[in-house]
Amino acid sequence: MYCQKCGTQIPDDSVFCTTCGERVRGTPDVPPEDEGPDYAGFLPRLGALIIDTVIVWITVFLISAVYYAIYYMSNPVRAYDSAYYTEDFIIIAVAVLIQYLYFAGFHSSSRQATIGKSVLGLVVTDTDGRRLTFWRASLRYIGRIIVSITLGLGYLLIIFTEKKQGLHDFIADTVVIRKRS
Repeated sequence: MYCQKCGTQIPDDSVFCTTCGERVRGTPDVPPEDEGPDYAGFLPRLGALIIDTVIVWITVFLISAVYYAIYYMSNPVRAYDSAYYTEDFIIIAVAVLIQYLYFAGFHSSSRQATIGKSVLGLVVTDTDGRRLTFWRASLRYIGRIIVSITLGLGYLLIIFTEKKQGLHDFIADTVVIRKRS
């Protein structure tokens, strides 16, 4: 099959053109008057990230509070030694694991969105409009870590790129679009 807009050959099961992003017309679930994906911009994605961050860190706080409460009840006279730092490392590792499973799990789920993205009507797809595999969602999460190392500069690409992709989206070949009603 070929894209009606740019003429690029695309796989038959594609919903979007991999070159120009045009929604493929003539597929059963796409009406002919549909003009293509509505890519989500910087502010809606930032809002979703704020909601998701609050959810993840409340979860981490509750788990760590329970862990430390149990530990202190079983060890009331605790000496501050190297074990103290080991416990903190364990909590940090658990926090990273929870965050990873939250983002990769929700993005690869049938809803294709975290809770924050769902609230704002956004979904994450690959550039062909298909649902992400857990592996691709994991790659996107690793891309977010890379963006964090650059102090978030990779998120600014969302403002300047045609498909509103951040560095983590380019790494995983994904886009964030608004759900169609």
